[in-house]
Amino acid sequence: MQETRFAQEHYKTLQNSAKLCHQRELMTMETDIKKNGATEANSLLSPSSYQSLEALANAAGSEPASLQRGLDNWHYTSQACFELERKAMLEDGWAAIGFVDDVPEPGCVHPVSLWGLPLVMVHDQHHRIRVFHNVCRHRGHILVEAREKKQGLLVCPYHNWSYALDGRLVRAPYAEDFPCESVTLAEVSSTCFGRLVLVCLSESAPKLKESIPDFYERYGMFDQLEWHADTETSFFELHAHANWKLAAENHAESYHLPFIHPDLNARSPMERHEHLRTRNNPSFCGQISAQFELSGAARAGFGATEALGAHWHARGEYPVLFPNVLWGFHNDQVVVTLLVPLSPSETLERVAVWYLDKPSAHDAPLSAARRHNAELWRGVFNEDISALEAMQRGRHSWGFDGGRFVANHDGPSFDFHCWAATRYHARMSPAQS
Repeated sequence: MQETRFAQEHYKTLQNSAKLCHQRELMTMETDIKKNGATEANSLLSPSSYQSLEALANAAGSEPASLQRGLDNWHYTSQACFELERKAMLEDGWAAIGFVDDVPEPGCVHPVSLWGLPLVMVHDQHHRIRVFHNVCRHRGHILVEAREKKQGLLVCPYHNWSYALDGRLVRAPYAEDFPCESVTLAEVSSTCFGRLVLVCLSESAPKLKESIPDFYERYGMFDQLEWHADTETSFFELHAHANWKLAAENHAESYHLPFIHPDLNARSPMERHEHLRTRNNPSFCGQISAQFELSGAARAGFGATEALGAHWHARGEYPVLFPNVLWGFHNDQVVVTLLVPLSPSETLERVAVWYLDKPSAHDAPLSAARRHNAELWRGVFNEDISALEAMQRGRHSWGFDGGRFVANHDGPSFDFHCWAATRYHARMSPAQS
């Protein structure tokens, strides 16, 4: 009895010691990052955390080792890390901000926030979608507060400085001899894939196709197709009390299907899923379903496009395009979830369902099928959110140290961790001990 009591007390002592070490580690990381400025090019990590991050970054392109740790908890809970992500995720790559359908005609504007950065999508008079920093060049007041259609001008409510839809300053009231022609809104490089709008903050932005060649090689044919939306059912939003990365990791794997999505698993069994991975400098990861069957009521009458070929019959592919787009490619519809990070523990999921056949999106006899289809996808994503929120709560536990990876199920999730680690690692340095 005495030995047993001693063993229990010894274990409790070790447990408390581990807890204290973990808490000190998190406090050190937070202090180091805040002290050195998360918005600077480099931030400092404690040596052990930096080594862990470096090991994960160096493992990119390999198979996950059974004891390989993932990203530390602070990547999911830290405000300092969230602020660092603006550079880590956006500085020299493309990220999605919205849909063409957000600004359907000239004069339409739609404000967005990307990791706290205020931007505005504008459909200009030449039928071009442009993206600007959503601030007046005079005193930095936000220009557009809500989605609306403008009558030709973007007018700052502070001093009524007025900008044309192409960003030119055309009026500055009572500003004598001020050269309006020398001022324009700060524009951000933007482009589209299908109906998805993406931006790159780099001053020398690469073309999207050059930036994600592996994605274009596999899915470029979808960019050539027409995407059609039903305005009543094609768009909906979900809110998750969870970090955006958890949503990306979850989408990349099918391991959870039998347990979180039993109904979906009956139509798209986990055993018929394959990993979707590219080895060299990947821009995406995910899963393939070789057997995807929506219920007859949900899919009856939807027209499959012949341009994709027989290869896509009863097939679904679900890549995560880094950093923030979750795709569902099928031969009759494209489903997109745009992740909008709001805070370390809050994510807005904007979901769009586009049909690859115009009658499928607009014919009245298919309205019930479209509603059923949208509700099916909404139900699946809602099931995911409960798991995401539970994992987010778990990231506050000192008993979780980044997790482990199961090689035959977690390969794509491991790829996402490695990709994220390379982005963080490039902008961080170990603190001097």
